[in-house]
Amino acid sequence: MKLLFVDDDPDILALAALALQTIGGFAVMKAGCAETMLAAVEQDTPDAIILDFELDGVSGPELLAQLRERPELKSQPAIFITAKADSLKLGDYLKLGVKGILKKPFDPHSLSDDVRRLFES
Repeated sequence: MKLLFVDDDPDILALAALALQTIGGFAVMKAGCAETMLAAVEQDTPDAIILDFELDGVSGPELLAQLRERPELKSQPAIFITAKADSLKLGDYLKLGVKGILKKPFDPHSLSDDVRRLFES
């Protein structure tokens, strides 16, 4: 499965990508900002999307809504990742195709299993 992982914290982006690739066997497209993410999806279409809920200058839901305007990304499942997971209500984002919310900090050893579980639910 090819994942698009978007987070504006370079350390989180690197750690998550490493864990998802080496432990989970995922192919990971990384983006640290909206512009990089949009350029990446011009080149390749991910099977699923993991978005930081709060990026510099744009929210995860806003960015996901922009992605949903592209026909090739209209139905890819998505997960939000955030330090504020306890305050988010998944039901508010189901219409955008969000399958779940991951909490930061995450355990790199279980991240792949958590991602699979959410995408398979």
